[in-house]
Amino acid sequence: MIKHFLFISSLLLFLTAMPHEIHAEPFWQVVLRVTGISATPSQLKSISDEIEGNIWVVDLTHENRLIKVTSKGSYHSPVSLPGNQQILALKDGKVVQVSVSGGNTTTLYTIKGLVKIVGSVKDNQDNILILRKEDSGLLAGLLSLKTGQIMTIPYDRESKKDRQMLAHLKGWERVYDDTKVYVKTENKPGIIGSIEWTDVFIQQGNGTPVNISRCDGENCGQPSLSHDRKFVVFIKQTH
Repeated sequence: MIKHFLFISSLLLFLTAMPHEIHAEPFWQVVLRVTGISATPSQLKSISDEIEGNIWVVDLTHENRLIKVTSKGSYHSPVSLPGNQQILALKDGKVVQVSVSGGNTTTLYTIKGLVKIVGSVKDNQDNILILRKEDSGLLAGLLSLKTGQIMTIPYDRESKKDRQMLAHLKGWERVYDDTKVYVKTENKPGIIGSIEWTDVFIQQGNGTPVNISRCDGENCGQPSLSHDRKFVVFIKQTH
């Protein structure tokens, strides 16, 4: 009897730890575990999804000082990794790791159809939420940094909440407790007409939003706040 009880207990523990158990939760609820994802997003439309360029950092502890991290361009979709010393990004279809201090780049994985890195899972630093394109459409999945394996998160196309959350993931608004970073279109008069570009803003609580990228005519976007809340990483487009 005791052996039978122990067997059943072990089996239940094993099944609970299985990765496919994530399927029991709706898509929108699963992705709420990712840093920066909000249950009530205010921006559902991406306005800077296609830009590529160099990685920049805004040091929030030193009067929003701007620091250029890379110089060879072609970077996309950067996020700060736990520990705040490394940045994960896409470059030429590859997942790369970039040092915040020196810009040194290490290629980790090549993943077919990968279009975006969204952020890291709050309770599992090894898992990164990504978006990739397949024949069936845009899919979200969890990428293991240790193994390179991807676990697809099921998505219900008939669910309004799932559709709204996927739109949120495609955009660039990110919410961290009472702090929000997002992208906004700016403009100014030019010689032959109005000049438009995108800048990165930060808003804390109900305070006044602050333009922290200050790109003045160059497109900037794809912001992500570091885990220690000390810097924002973003992309400045190169031509």
